Amino acid sequence: MELQNRANITIHVGDPEPSLNGEHDYILHAVVTKEDHYRCVVTQDNICHQIYSKETLVPVSSGNDPLIGGMIGCIIVIGVLAAAVAFLLYKLHRNRNSSGQQDDKTNGATSPPKRST
Repeated sequence: MELQNRANITIHVGDPEPSLNGEHDYILHAVVTKEDHYRCVVTQDNICHQIYSKETLVPVSSGNDPLIGGMIGCIIVIGVLAAAVAFLLYKLHRNRNSSGQQDDKTNGATSPPKRST
């Protein structure tokens, strides 16, 4: 009994273990590191007979997925914070300029207009 991927490459695994249900079922433990379709192959050499199980897609997540997600999350948070700081600086600068312009307009309005004769 062996495990094969879709390219018919044999994956090295331990010896099959009989299941605990008392039937003629065997459990094959394997650790795979590549996402692929796998199937179990049983060969009876003495009668030249071979049977295959149905292929099963085994998804494998890489260990970097959480790290990449965390990095993307940090970049988004930094971007939002930078935008918030830029917005606050813009508002502060705008308020300073508008209050200075209002003082100039107010000072100019208190002096009487000059008449030309």
